[in-house]
Amino acid sequence: MTRPDALLKPSLIAAACGALMALSPAALAGDTQSYPLADAVHTVRLQGAGTALQVKTRAASDRQLDVMAEDNFGCTLSTRMRQQDDVLVVDVIAGGWRFGPWCDPDLIVTLPEGLALDIGLENLAADIRGVYGPVNITSQNSVIQFAGSASGFEVSGRRAALRLSFPPDMARDAVKIDVGLVMSDITFDGAAPGDL
Repeated sequence: MTRPDALLKPSLIAAACGALMALSPAALAGDTQSYPLADAVHTVRLQGAGTALQVKTRAASDRQLDVMAEDNFGCTLSTRMRQQDDVLVVDVIAGGWRFGPWCDPDLIVTLPEGLALDIGLENLAADIRGVYGPVNITSQNSVIQFAGSASGFEVSGRRAALRLSFPPDMARDAVKIDVGLVMSDITFDGAAPGDL
């Protein structure tokens, strides 16, 4: 019988993260949208259909959001952006013929560093790197790799596999995990600069 703590080894978590990120078939087409961010925007919220997601930051002086949706065979993904007060909402919309678990189009988001990030997608496989304000992720089932810094980091949902790397000066109580079933590898050693 496998001991429960044997399932939480960092090598198994890394393997699970890598395998789930690689499950998506090759992308067939891409559609990139750019949205200039008003000075009033302090939060980017992603909501809607589940997807494989990559989020990264650029210099804060470049006030633009870039979103690239890559379709996979038999699956399409589109986004619609709208501003609500100080929040830029990105609606993720699934379309086309959806065939089982293999329908996981990719979404790549690049935003200015320092903004708050609010992710509320149905299911999620995410690679998030960079410098953020508070990060809040809500997803029923998620596999999340995070390398960077955030003023706060919260994950909630039913199941999650987490591999999180924060800088040494991040407060431990700024990280909150509210997930029913979780495998996690959380470090405060800092992400290597080349990883961001």
